[in-house]
Amino acid sequence: MTVANGIPLRSIPAGTRLVRIFRTYFEDGLAPRWFFSDTSRSRPGRFDLAMPDGTCYLSDDVAGCWLEVFRAARVVLQSDVDARSVLIAVKSSTGSSVMDLTDGGAVASGISLDHSAGEDYEETQALAAEALADGADGIVSWIRHDPAARFRNFGIFATAGGRDESPGWTSTQEPLASHVDAVSSTIGFQVVGLPYDLPVSQPPKRHR
Repeated sequence: MTVANGIPLRSIPAGTRLVRIFRTYFEDGLAPRWFFSDTSRSRPGRFDLAMPDGTCYLSDDVAGCWLEVFRAARVVLQSDVDARSVLIAVKSSTGSSVMDLTDGGAVASGISLDHSAGEDYEETQALAAEALADGADGIVSWIRHDPAARFRNFGIFATAGGRDESPGWTSTQEPLASHVDAVSSTIGFQVVGLPYDLPVSQPPKRHR
């Protein structure tokens, strides 16, 4: 099954698990499940859609989300971890599919790694709009900050804005801290705390 220009579709069967790291206290009013439009931030995201539609970005692994949030950082503050949670969304119904930019057959339609990691967002936003117009429920690409191509980035489409739940999905939330050991063993990094408990003394006075 294909969409326009012959780009394959990937089905999302019931039981599929996707995850998203978000700030627990919803900075700037963003809910855990937020669908970004082309006008919802100063620079629209890779697969953002035009209003009134939007795209929510998730991954097939918490490590993939971690790389999108913290990127190349090898040392992360404990406070930054504690400020975030993980949304775990599980597909509860069948019949959904996404335009698959990770499928080897997409090369025949001019798809390359540039569409997952390049700087031309106008082109990728046009692909997302094309996927939506052809009835796809989203678009999937590689994670930009994962050169080993172990994880995928899923952009799921819906009306722009935030919501507690999405039709066809059930979700739970967990502290990001509970995933640190598993993610660290996969991609390698260190979480450190600031040394608040170090004694502080005044420097000696200088005599003139």
